[in-house]
Amino acid sequence: MKLLLQIFLFLIMLFVSYLFYDNYFAEKNNQNNTNVTLKNVEKENKTEEIEQKTENKNNIIKNLKYNLKIIDSGTYEIKADTSELSLEDGQEIILMNGVNAIFTDKKNNKLFIKSKKAVFNSSNYNTYFSQNIKIQYDNNIITSNKLEFNFIK
Repeated sequence: MKLLLQIFLFLIMLFVSYLFYDNYFAEKNNQNNTNVTLKNVEKENKTEEIEQKTENKNNIIKNLKYNLKIIDSGTYEIKADTSELSLEDGQEIILMNGVNAIFTDKKNNKLFIKSKKAVFNSSNYNTYFSQNIKIQYDNNIITSNKLEFNFIK
């Protein structure tokens, strides 16, 4: 009788161990993968969108500032409230918002530029300003919607 009770307890212990393992450690393989519901597809799409947004947020920089010394021309300083880094054809392109730039020539004359947006190429320093551009030189003010600085030409 004692032996029978021990075997019964041992079997219960094995059964409980199996249930514990099955619930917490075993990987579940669903045979019904073809019956994916629309809700699951929507959840996967939302997860991918969140991951993409997270990846994009990793490239955003606040208060970015570049100081450049241009040979035989002076200095160029450009600042942005927010910037997003991206690579295009092996070149680092920076999309800037809330942009302020200052050109200073050899004679210490300054040209101030403000714009809503700018695209800055960090390899050749070419800059394309856009949206509500205000250029100030001495007492002169120029406004525009587009302005391109090409340091190569």
